[in-house]
Amino acid sequence: MTSFEQFQLSNCLLDNRFNIRVVAFHLRDLIMLSYPGKDTAHLTDEQIIIIGSRYNRGTQREIQSITDSISAPVGTKQREYSEYGRRIIEKKTAIMEIMRGG
Repeated sequence: MTSFEQFQLSNCLLDNRFNIRVVAFHLRDLIMLSYPGKDTAHLTDEQIIIIGSRYNRGTQREIQSITDSISAPVGTKQREYSEYGRRIIEKKTAIMEIMRGG
């Protein structure tokens, strides 16, 4: 990447609308990868946890491993795999309010 291209990219990253759009497309891709052919118009809390966890940690880990992590005992290493996704659920009401423009 040239210095000018790096400069242009850094300017884009300063624009919240650009960032939200990039994240939205990435989340959509994660949803399609994780749940191909399924109706995902209304995600369950478990699906949100899985997508959030894959957003944070990558897609290498199997979905079942993340699902097992959700119910793993508190404080165990295994539970860390779903921590980011579980935090999204904890903040779900506030996130929805922001998305509504409130």
